[in-house]
Amino acid sequence: MKKRLVLIPFASMLLSSCINDFFWPRIPDWDADKTFASKAIPLVNLASDDYDIKGEELNIWFVDDSDVPYVDIRNFFNAFDGFFDTENISYNFVLTQGYVELRYQKTFTVIMDWHENQIYSGSYDDFPWYSYQGASTNYSEHLYATNDYYDRDAIFFLDAAEYDFDILYKDKTCILPLFLMNTLFCSTSGFNVFYNGEKCFATAGETRSLDEYYECGSNRKPQSDDMRNAAVNSLCLIMDTFYGLSEDKGFKNDGFRKHIEKDTLDYLLSTGSLDNYAGYKKLIYGYLDELHTRIDLPSYYCDISKTERTDEDLGERYTEFHTRRDSQRELRNSSLSDLNEVRYEDDLAIITLDAFETGAQANIYDENGNVKEDAWQHDSYWYMHKCMEDITAHQEVNKIVLDLSLNGGGNLGAMERVAGFMTDEKIPCCTYDILDNEYTITGYYVDIDRDGNYADDAYDDYDWYLLTGVNTYSAANFMASTFKQMGLGKIIGKQSGGGMCSIFSVVLADGTAITISSPFTMRYVTKDEKGDMTFHSIENGIAPDIELDYEDFYDSAAVLSAINSSEAE
Repeated sequence: MKKRLVLIPFASMLLSSCINDFFWPRIPDWDADKTFASKAIPLVNLASDDYDIKGEELNIWFVDDSDVPYVDIRNFFNAFDGFFDTENISYNFVLTQGYVELRYQKTFTVIMDWHENQIYSGSYDDFPWYSYQGASTNYSEHLYATNDYYDRDAIFFLDAAEYDFDILYKDKTCILPLFLMNTLFCSTSGFNVFYNGEKCFATAGETRSLDEYYECGSNRKPQSDDMRNAAVNSLCLIMDTFYGLSEDKGFKNDGFRKHIEKDTLDYLLSTGSLDNYAGYKKLIYGYLDELHTRIDLPSYYCDISKTERTDEDLGERYTEFHTRRDSQRELRNSSLSDLNEVRYEDDLAIITLDAFETGAQANIYDENGNVKEDAWQHDSYWYMHKCMEDITAHQEVNKIVLDLSLNGGGNLGAMERVAGFMTDEKIPCCTYDILDNEYTITGYYVDIDRDGNYADDAYDDYDWYLLTGVNTYSAANFMASTFKQMGLGKIIGKQSGGGMCSIFSVVLADGTAITISSPFTMRYVTKDEKGDMTFHSIENGIAPDIELDYEDFYDSAAVLSAINSSEAE
């Protein structure tokens, strides 16, 4: 699931009330005992479709002759002007107490304390305020949102010292590791900065290939011990702080590092990049073994031709997902040689939907603002319009199955728009953010006929069903949860595959790019007799109401028979 963080305008007020407790009295730390060197690195903007980045260079700093890259916060913001809203970012250096306040529009405050090597903000959601949202895609189009429930009782706190990272003061500015600056201010908005010793690359969205990244002098060369320690520490910081399933995996209380086996840690600390990659694979695909967490790009030190993921690297859950997906794809292709968007069986229509997609505006509208004929190929909302236009022409149909059996997820906004075809009721998006201990319920209405009125739009005169299985994952799993919570119909098939977190893509200190289950988790909510709510985990999937064997998923007659049998009971 992809998510742009929900922003809470008053959250930073919580921080203001606590500043005196955090920062008084103070003994300033001037970092006079450290040596600093810097060099200007070319900046390559690979996110030009979303951001017009003004800078052409970024200054990279090195501390005490280490090769671990640091950045000057002012230079970093200015270099990526166009992604960052630099006109509204201000700096207040409190030298007598050893920290800097970064403010966006004098409202959202992030404090970097170089005395204690700690970072605070009123909320994890403060960080994306410093940047613009990408312009190419409108994820909230045709949606009307209502804030129905909100409860939070924590501030964002990060102890960089615990992971041996320094926050430094030098020449009237603050210098901190590139890894930290990128994670907090870029990754939180789906943007990342890659550094390979010679260039910096700016990317938007998930980065799965970047050939130029490996064209550098460090490629296939041994690394320093400093770099390896920083890489392991960056991995542990990410998993301890941002990983949404730390409690599920059993390391929330004692930390991720204690759960790394010795042989795996030896691989990670090795100066050989292929050893490191083997260690990352064992941790991510073997130990964590959940589909929202993966390696996107190996470190720029790696010989990319030797970095492959094999079936032997995969844990039980990964293996089950991929094995079943391959067999079901083969079954569907053989059973439905001519697969259309909709297939029919008597009074039943079955819509095949393999992803929840929100298309770029340029793929949906022409230069005159008219909807393109092929918009349905890029966006699930327009795909559903095409399907329903076809279904309404079949007057015998009164039942619709939305086939999500091979739907691995996608964008939440797209999922909500698809749900709007089934109901005019408010669609609840129930979430829990583990970082801020924040519970929210946001309601969504969907404008299906695009008249600006959200009533009487849905095709709710049909009986709706979902077809799910282990490959119904992420946003599709949340669709199953929402469908059941709202009582929109019955679920057919097998238990969905799970996946309750949005994704969070980051770059570790050694340049390894990973995506993890983020701290933003989707939930199923129930109320007791007193009206108290419980936010349930959906990580392990949603059980069906009507069991159907996998071999019958693409036999339309078998699907209809299962539905009719359940109705006769």
